Amino acid sequence: MAIVKGRLAAVSALALIAGSFLAAAPAQAGGEDTQSVSGLSFFTCCWAQQNLATFNISSATSSIDAVSSSWDIVDQGWGGMDPTDNQIYVGLYDGTTNLVGFHVAGGYHWWTHQDYTADATQLAAFNAALAGINWNTTSGVTLQLNTGALGYPGWSLQGQNGTFSMSASVPEAATWAMMVAGFGAVGFGLRRKKVSAVSFG
Repeated sequence: MAIVKGRLAAVSALALIAGSFLAAAPAQAGGEDTQSVSGLSFFTCCWAQQNLATFNISSATSSIDAVSSSWDIVDQGWGGMDPTDNQIYVGLYDGTTNLVGFHVAGGYHWWTHQDYTADATQLAAFNAALAGINWNTTSGVTLQLNTGALGYPGWSLQGQNGTFSMSASVPEAATWAMMVAGFGAVGFGLRRKKVSAVSFG
């Protein structure tokens, strides 16, 4: 009877835990968190770092699967030209710390249209940084699109028609419940073996 009561208690506890995970699990359809913005524009100069867009990353995110951006961009200043460093960049941030970032677009002295899509190496770097985050201490994890304008005399950076999008995998509620049920079943099996060993020793 004690064993039966113990089993019932274990099942009840498992149901409560599964219910909690179901309630807390993200509601994104298909296990995908897709965020996007369009119509972005800016003008900056003088070493100014300007945030253009920010996507929040939840602790339930298992991987960042796609990142892209496109811009019409120009350095309309009369100074030098460095489209590599006079730029827009994307970065994964833990609070205010940039964990990893990549060049998105840079300014020439004439208007250009530039498209960015994170490649497999860059996505791997984003996900390696994501895996190393301590979710118990972080103040927030974000994927940010920022400017890195150089401030030499006569330099500037201007962009328009900007877009930014991200797709990330988030386990579905059913997946969370199955994981909890699996862990519970393993734990219950081990407990049963222990009880059996004591009963027949």
